[in-house]
Amino acid sequence: MKGKNKFTQEEVAELRKLLTKRPNVSKDEQKKIRHRMRLIGFYGQDDWGITNCRLSDLEALIESGQI
Repeated sequence: MKGKNKFTQEEVAELRKLLTKRPNVSKDEQKKIRHRMRLIGFYGQDDWGITNCRLSDLEALIESGQI
């Protein structure tokens, strides 16, 4: 695992906020959002096999107990 699979409530809230913004911004801004997600320790593709991560993907990981 490249990142982590345990996140604080604050980190999950920040990830939700970033994933909500991501579809509505330019590709350059999306890169910045991915960078911020990685600083939190969330590596969607490397750790979970998720490409083009959406809020629903994060929620599914939480509901399944994977994070």
